[in-house]
Amino acid sequence: MTKPFPHARRSLFETRLGLRLLYCGRFVCQPDWFVAPERLPREFISFFFLEKNNCWYIVNGRRGNLTQGELLTVRGGDLISLGHDPRHPITALSLSIAIEQGPVPNLLLQRRFARRYRLNDPLQYTAKFNAILDGLQSPLAVRDWAVASPLLAWCIHLLAETGAPLSAASKPGQADVDRILTALTWANARLETVITLAQWAKVTGWHPVHFGHVFKQETGLPPMRWLEERRLGAARQYLAGTSKSVAEIAAAVGYPDPFYFSRVFRRHFGHPPLRYRRLALGAPGHY
Repeated sequence: MTKPFPHARRSLFETRLGLRLLYCGRFVCQPDWFVAPERLPREFISFFFLEKNNCWYIVNGRRGNLTQGELLTVRGGDLISLGHDPRHPITALSLSIAIEQGPVPNLLLQRRFARRYRLNDPLQYTAKFNAILDGLQSPLAVRDWAVASPLLAWCIHLLAETGAPLSAASKPGQADVDRILTALTWANARLETVITLAQWAKVTGWHPVHFGHVFKQETGLPPMRWLEERRLGAARQYLAGTSKSVAEIAAAVGYPDPFYFSRVFRRHFGHPPLRYRRLALGAPGHY
């Protein structure tokens, strides 16, 4: 008798993101080009990459210079103006973005970006950006997909280039749900590390007991139970989609002891990791 695949109705992957672009383009500036002081809307963050020549900027009253191959970041609420030497007009790639998740208007604003970066691989950055521009030229029927895919790929490259860390704590007065979403983002980025409840609670600025209480209210699970579910879900994806060994997968999802990981995995999914992999790949076997 054939039995259904264990937990067949569980989603393998799920995320709910809203992508918004305020502007995005390559600007070949004329000699008389300049940007008068303007304030970026608070829910956005902007990235201005200089492809050619040099320019100056003033952000919140502080002046600086940007040279070819450098990236300028401007956060929502910043007041910015830009200009260049008319004898050496610039070419620049500029994008202003918000990545929404639930009530959080922009996940990127939870990162601590420096004001300016020298990119390690400007050609790759330009290629990722050009893919977004190509997507924006797609027919309306497929434009959402054609833009979203390269936009997320660009974002991944941006985070790899800048190494911008998550903010250590939420701002005072932040709504409970926002703090919990910050904590979820923080933990998701550290699944391979040991996370203590006290360390996790510190991200929200709460006492661990209060953190646990609010976390369960907002997610339906105690913090460490949620973390176990997230780690085992990631392990399931590794087993079904990669050839990594059990020990490698255990380490990648925060279990230094692969034998303990196997016991926890079997208790959760009803099968040890390797058997789960065989079932996921459709290999013959016995129940």
